[in-house]
Amino acid sequence: MDLPPINDKRCDSKMCRYACVCNYIVLLLTLILITGFAQADMSIDRLIVNFQPESAHHQDVKVFNKGNNNLYVNVNVLEVLNPGTEKEQRVPVKDVKKLSLIATPKKMIVPSNSHKNVRLVLLEDAGKTDRIFRVSYSPALGKLKAKTSGIKILVAYQSLVIIRPNNPVAHITAERKGDKIIFRNSGNTNAILQNGQQCHPKDKNKCEVLSGRRLYAGNTWEFKPPYSGPVTFEVDDGKGVKTQTFPGSPSLKRPPLH
Repeated sequence: MDLPPINDKRCDSKMCRYACVCNYIVLLLTLILITGFAQADMSIDRLIVNFQPESAHHQDVKVFNKGNNNLYVNVNVLEVLNPGTEKEQRVPVKDVKKLSLIATPKKMIVPSNSHKNVRLVLLEDAGKTDRIFRVSYSPALGKLKAKTSGIKILVAYQSLVIIRPNNPVAHITAERKGDKIIFRNSGNTNAILQNGQQCHPKDKNKCEVLSGRRLYAGNTWEFKPPYSGPVTFEVDDGKGVKTQTFPGSPSLKRPPLH
């Protein structure tokens, strides 16, 4: 394959710089095509794990290996502090005395075309509000068995682990301020606002799909909808899903959407 010449000298013109970038991209794609690349075929069966107060103190996550080689996986637990805020931190818990959630095993080998379980175990009873964790499943880099050089793509996964409090209640309210709606969760557990919709005030057939968000306990979300009218969301609090209509502009006199 003939590639355009790469000018390794200084390029001051816009077209020259553009040509150089294109040359490097073409070269990279060509190297990938001629060397090939391998991908770790790992997946997990659950991205969200809910521990309800009345549920068992352990749950399993299946880690699948759909490839033809053994899969080496590292498992790590991170506690999420101040979830859903600008101060959110994901902190590995190193002090054994402060462990609330453990994942076992921390390292494992998953044979080809099979799966193994990672057990998540609670070491404490439910508290007054949610406790949030992230559990990461990271494939370890193994040797490429190809005769030529290659590129190996590793895809890691994370599951969101929610430890619900006793008597969990997600209390979602909203108020209109100008062209924005401010959502608040004054409850003690989180909820997802999903499958949102808002229709044009004068044309109910013209509706917009709204992006959703998970609101943790104490979270505030400032949202600017496309129109001035009410908005509807499905609210999932971990136990069930219900549709709620949130207030629109005070000056808008029309029935809420259902």
